[in-house]
Amino acid sequence: MVTIIGGDFGRVSYLKTNNITLAAPRGDVNTSPGVVIPGRQVKLSAQKIGSYDNPVGINADITYINRLQGIIDISEMWGMGTTVTIRGPAPSEDTDSSWGAVSSQKYLRTSATRGESYYFRSGSFLYIR
Repeated sequence: MVTIIGGDFGRVSYLKTNNITLAAPRGDVNTSPGVVIPGRQVKLSAQKIGSYDNPVGINADITYINRLQGIIDISEMWGMGTTVTIRGPAPSEDTDSSWGAVSSQKYLRTSATRGESYYFRSGSFLYIR
């Protein structure tokens, strides 16, 4: 059993073998350093997900990242073992370019309101238009 406690949305409990969707239509999805969100499928939908210095950690078979406003510009990507980490540009005055960072196990799929979609699997990268 996993319990997520958020300042703005309260408390959510679920079995880590289940799917979970965290949506913040007018805000950001962030975690404390070292926190990992487990689940079979984890879907995050927000304006910003993680931060440049603190990626949101996810341990799931499939991870979906949806940026609700702007593009997902990937400035850095690296893999270690079965973990893939992607990071957007450093924060700047152009709030549209900086979206955050995510570390995920196994499969990671991104989408945004504008721009391309990407699909990552540990050890490979596929660009989807």
